[in-house]
Amino acid sequence: MTASVNRFWESVSKSTSRTRWVLAAMTALQVLWLGVIWATGAASNARKIPFLIVYTLIVGTLAQVLPLRVESWWNRWIEALAPRRRRVIAGLVLVGGIAGCIYAHYQNVLTDEGYLLQASGIIADRGVRAFFSGYSEIKWLGGQHPPLIPLIYGSAMRIVGTRLLPLRAIAVLVTTGTVVLTYRLGEAWFDPVTGLLAAFLFVSMPYCLRMGTAVLTDMPVTFLFLLGVFLIQQLPARRSFGLASLAGVVIGLGLLSKYTMFLIYPVLALHCIAQKRMRQVPAQLALSILVSLLVFGAWMTFAYARGIFGRQVETVTHYAGMVVRGGWMYMVEMLSTELTSAVGLYNLPVLFLGVIASLRQRLESDLSLLLWIVAVFAAVTLTLPDPRYFMPMFPALAIAMARGTRTFRLSESRIIMLALLLAGGALCLFADWYRAAFLFLQ
Repeated sequence: MTASVNRFWESVSKSTSRTRWVLAAMTALQVLWLGVIWATGAASNARKIPFLIVYTLIVGTLAQVLPLRVESWWNRWIEALAPRRRRVIAGLVLVGGIAGCIYAHYQNVLTDEGYLLQASGIIADRGVRAFFSGYSEIKWLGGQHPPLIPLIYGSAMRIVGTRLLPLRAIAVLVTTGTVVLTYRLGEAWFDPVTGLLAAFLFVSMPYCLRMGTAVLTDMPVTFLFLLGVFLIQQLPARRSFGLASLAGVVIGLGLLSKYTMFLIYPVLALHCIAQKRMRQVPAQLALSILVSLLVFGAWMTFAYARGIFGRQVETVTHYAGMVVRGGWMYMVEMLSTELTSAVGLYNLPVLFLGVIASLRQRLESDLSLLLWIVAVFAAVTLTLPDPRYFMPMFPALAIAMARGTRTFRLSESRIIMLALLLAGGALCLFADWYRAAFLFLQ
């Protein structure tokens, strides 16, 4: 397999026009995605699609004819800026915050967002005691989710009221933190430029801003998942029990946010297999796991005593069997249309090249990256392949795409620019979207 990967990579590397082929493929895939949505009547706002197809062709052409001097300026700017961590973080916070607030203003209220706002309103109106005393009866929340995120938003409602935009600003803050952490982990595992490109590519996934600007549980658990991985990765260098305890608290808070946080345990186990240095701190790792379980255990003790635990196990088990009950078509629908829409179908060529680059170079960090993606992808695919549940692997996908983009060296600016512009087109469609039809499900 390694020989085949190397032969493929050498053939691609020798092609002087591979950048143009990748740009053309990204443009074509976006046009295909829009065309399928239009042809199947999947979008409630199909009137936008002809204009978005034209927009896609225009930005795809612009990426092809971008002047060399602009490309050269971009490359010099990235190389000079990337190592300056404070400036990068400040820039990501500023740009991400502005973009997130703009999209938060225009995006419609999502279905689950409405449920979470209703649950949070109980805290704002009647207090925390009333919230927990009637927890099992709260629609959407009581049967399937832990309490942390409604507690946060309910507390915020007491200060800012029920106005949606200030509440969404909290979501934007969490999303911006996730972008920054993606940069930091890419920097720690590879180099500052890879980290910065990963931050851009994370934003280029439509679900980054679509879910990250709504009052939902998905981006907070993605942030805490990524922060947990990042802190654990620091343990071999610092060997600090304080840091290990902090990592455990972060993981525990993630478990209190959404149960998909449990996926961090197999990911960390695989990282220990992939990286020798991670096996040098068994006591710190054990402490992190213990603290996380203690934090989560406090909620489970309460939930079990109130009968919430049994109901939630029943609900989660029911949802986890969707693939079995719905047949393979359910999985095919989620992976072929929903997940590709969440990641951006146009990002697949660069993701493919990033996976090939990781397989070819085989650094410990490359192996950790691939195992992270595979572990989350396999677990969610075989249980409930809803695209939002895949989000804990999105930072890893972004870093993998950055690995692929780095192989273009002098042409990476064209790819990053096109990915962000195509994401803008997808977000324009998603702003007032609801799914009117499915491709494979009746």
